[in-house]
Amino acid sequence: MTDATPHPSPAITSLTAKAGDKVDNYTIMEQIGAGGTAIVFRGHDHVLNRDVAIKQIVVGRDEAGEELRQRALTEAKMHKRAAAANPRLLVQYIDTINDTRGLFLISEYVDGPSLEWRLQSDPKPMNQRDALGIIAATAKALGALHQSGMVHRDLKPSNILMPRDGGLKLADFGLASLVAEQQTMDLGSVRYMAPEVLQGQPATPRSDLYSLGMIAYELLAGRERFNEAFRTILRDQRNQSMRWVKWHTNMRAKVASLDQVVDGLPASLAQLVARLMEKDPARRVGSAEELIEAIRMHFVQTGQGESAPSTHAAMSTPVISDVSQTAALPQRSKLPMILGATLLIWVLAIGGFFFLKNQQQAEEAANRTASLITAIESADRLISDLQYVEARDAFAQIPLDHATEFDANNRRYRDDLVEAGVLKAEALLAADQHDYITALNKSREYQKRMSRWSPQPVSPRTSMSLINAKKLIEEYDTRAAFQELANEIQAMLDARKLDSAIEAIRRTRNNSTVNTAEADIRKLDELEKQYESLLGDERILELLASAKKLDESGELSDAIALLDAEAQKSGDNVDERVSNLLGVLNKRFLINSINQRIENAQNANDRAELLAAYKEMQRIQPTQSVDVRINEIEIGMMIEEAETALADGLTEKAQQLLLAVQQRDPKNAQVSRMLGSIEDAKKMAQAVRLGDQSMADREYTEAIKQYKLALSFGADPSGSVAGKIREATGQVHMAASESALANSDVEKADSELRAARENLDSSAAIDDLQARIDNLRSYTVLVGEADALFAKEDYGRAKLKYLKAAEIFDSAKIREQARECDFMIWLDLCDRAIKVRDWEAAESALKRAEEIKINDQTKSRLEKIQNRI
Repeated sequence: MTDATPHPSPAITSLTAKAGDKVDNYTIMEQIGAGGTAIVFRGHDHVLNRDVAIKQIVVGRDEAGEELRQRALTEAKMHKRAAAANPRLLVQYIDTINDTRGLFLISEYVDGPSLEWRLQSDPKPMNQRDALGIIAATAKALGALHQSGMVHRDLKPSNILMPRDGGLKLADFGLASLVAEQQTMDLGSVRYMAPEVLQGQPATPRSDLYSLGMIAYELLAGRERFNEAFRTILRDQRNQSMRWVKWHTNMRAKVASLDQVVDGLPASLAQLVARLMEKDPARRVGSAEELIEAIRMHFVQTGQGESAPSTHAAMSTPVISDVSQTAALPQRSKLPMILGATLLIWVLAIGGFFFLKNQQQAEEAANRTASLITAIESADRLISDLQYVEARDAFAQIPLDHATEFDANNRRYRDDLVEAGVLKAEALLAADQHDYITALNKSREYQKRMSRWSPQPVSPRTSMSLINAKKLIEEYDTRAAFQELANEIQAMLDARKLDSAIEAIRRTRNNSTVNTAEADIRKLDELEKQYESLLGDERILELLASAKKLDESGELSDAIALLDAEAQKSGDNVDERVSNLLGVLNKRFLINSINQRIENAQNANDRAELLAAYKEMQRIQPTQSVDVRINEIEIGMMIEEAETALADGLTEKAQQLLLAVQQRDPKNAQVSRMLGSIEDAKKMAQAVRLGDQSMADREYTEAIKQYKLALSFGADPSGSVAGKIREATGQVHMAASESALANSDVEKADSELRAARENLDSSAAIDDLQARIDNLRSYTVLVGEADALFAKEDYGRAKLKYLKAAEIFDSAKIREQARECDFMIWLDLCDRAIKVRDWEAAESALKRAEEIKINDQTKSRLEKIQNRI
């Protein structure tokens, strides 16, 4: 199957298949799609010589992965059964291959585009007849799927395929839910998914019909108008999936009716699509069959079918509202929505100012008003969406200098209205940031500016804006009063007037006139914590003074113990000054301890302990003299380690150690002597490595040569090199045996294998080669016996021998020989029947022979039968 829909590509791993890879009897040709953790390929079935679609799903080898594999095998049977019963409607499932690279789902390859490709290539509204034909065909396919007891679960345009030779087929059903567990939900799926599925409820046939309703809306409206109808969702690219989920699951949210989007679309058709898109499954079109009948009735009613019966139940009128009614976003405060409708009321009142003088001026004023309304509505929607910064900027960008002299009063009103919008956004932004003093001032400015126009008889609802502003001011006034008290307490704490601060905190807590909002209570808690922290600071200063006094008196351990006790008690909240002083004292104590370790190690001639002590000293208090001493100790230890490595035959390690020492001390005579003594050992090791590489490359003769060269550089006390020579020699004989076997030289193959056994331990490879030699010997004997019987015209026994030989080595030649025996047997039976003039038996035997082949022998016998000779 094909799919032109763009998908997010899954992560490419070492398990990902690629062109040219084999999957059982299939060869991967090219990648044709990807999404989540699945990749779709076009492959070729070499057994049936056809193209197939291969979907790879990478799964783990853990318990969960194994469970998924078993489920795939079980659900695949249902898929295959449903598809086989409806080959014209459903993409045929072929096989599930459980591979180490994951699951491979093999299905029919559909040569043709998907409906998604059609929507992308032509975003205009589709012809009604064509659209309804696709919807009806899809409904018919869904009906077949539902009758088999399955639900698609992921119906979208990319899963509706249109073969080039006509018709329509559904893809990715049956195993859709199983695949979805391994894939991240992409926009292509969530855009069409039913509310109950997104809410975690079981999918039903009506869930598929909801998805078909979304597709029907998009076909009849066209992708351009579909995107426009859902612009409030699509404009947020980052959170588009979330917005789709909110819209689908918000039972009140409806998209504009199709007959409002597409001019000339019958209302009955718009109502049918609305019924498909009902959020409540109980109010949705009941079945695929009901949908097909409703479409048929539509053609009847529009004069394109039979006489029109009464309106079908599936076409009852749904409740319609604007698509912007998505699920409510989380609110940070109740305050921002109080003025949510204020500016819109004023906007509706603007028209009363412009129909005063003459018609031309009124029209110009109306045009400006319409433009202003659009700009203010757009800015006010941002406030409703809690986007205060964006709303403030949007109001501020509305031009204030386009009015003419005749409507100066309107210009002042308009300017005040726009600037009031800026003030409202800034007030709400300040409140959102808990700056209630600024919020109060901005709200008062807003009220003052809008109060200028409250006497104007522009709208009976004008006073509502002032009432709302008054309510906000009252609330902000209380919150601002608390904020001023909190600022005063903070100033007391900054000045370390701790007694005054705690008294003010307690007084504020008991003040019933102060707002007791949760945020204010948290602020008082924060101030009280600051007080407690400053109070504890005085105790820390006294503690530090005591520790320093102990240190100056020579009582270092007691000073450390005092500070450590405080650190243990405070845990992660220990004061930084305590930590710093404790670090200084601990460092001094540690240096004293290290000096004692150095002295003890020198007395005990413990070189490792001495090096460790000096390195610890270098970490704590690095000096040049310590670096020199460390270098001397390390050189001595490296020479000693090189001597040990040389004694153990580890020449490479010894050489590396000595070269490292030579870099540090180029004039060291002992190192020069040791490097010279290991040269032969190095050459021997090099020859052994070359031999091992040749063994790995199966170049056994070269391996023997290198191993013998290695022995020329020194002794082989462990006998390992000699063992390698025997191994290589055995492999030479094994290869010779394989070559002889390939040339059908049984005796030479057996002789070489015996020579290999003398040098190699018993192994499965040797036993396997011996078995193949024995099989070849048996095969040769059987074929020879069969050929002899065939020459004696004992075709029946010859055939049995050929078939027995084929059980050992099956080949086209042996099968042809067996067929030749059958051919000769039927010719012989034909001759016998002709001889006794049993023409019916002769003709029957000849037909059986002709089924095998037709040649001069069959033609001559046919002539005898026809002429009754």
